[in-house]
Amino acid sequence: KLKTKQLLLEHEVPTTGLVASFTSLAEVRRFAWDSLPPTFVLKPAHGYGGRGILAVGEWNGCKGVDTKGHKVTIDRLESEIFGTLDGAYSLNNLPDDAFIEERVVEHSFFRKYVGKGIPDLRVIVCNKIPVMAMLRMPTIYSDGKANLHLGALGVGVDIRTGITTYGVINNHLVYTIPGKKTKVRGIKIPQWDTILKIA
Repeated sequence: KLKTKQLLLEHEVPTTGLVASFTSLAEVRRFAWDSLPPTFVLKPAHGYGGRGILAVGEWNGCKGVDTKGHKVTIDRLESEIFGTLDGAYSLNNLPDDAFIEERVVEHSFFRKYVGKGIPDLRVIVCNKIPVMAMLRMPTIYSDGKANLHLGALGVGVDIRTGITTYGVINNHLVYTIPGKKTKVRGIKIPQWDTILKIA
């Protein structure tokens, strides 16, 4: 994740800004926590399944809150990063790096579809041509995360039109968004042409 982010930033592909990265305990101990923005996300560089991601809001230099409203302190941030460096969230528990990035704000279009969390789009590109796309949406099962392993909704997107097709949760076909009466099929993704050009 960290290498991908650095590559995107170098080539001016739209992405969230990198706020800080950590490769050692000493870097964590020396870090100026009061330099962080009011809202940010802590991630493991090689995490999987949504594990080890901590979104923080209302940060005032020494404390903030997570997505569940629980207090986040400097001690908690340090503890999370120490765990990440030790490999708590990586495949095979191998040592890892941690980084902090800007927090994404959802497009207003998606607020009527998602109660908590931020959906994302994935576009698969082959030989510089977008060939497949999917929308990942947080659900009442995934605790606000758009991770399919945690129970988020995966929705196919027609690559030509940008309109959603079929939805799946935990390998089961679904026809409506959990907790809503909205059909999965037929949602027109905003700014679709721009998304394809970026991809």
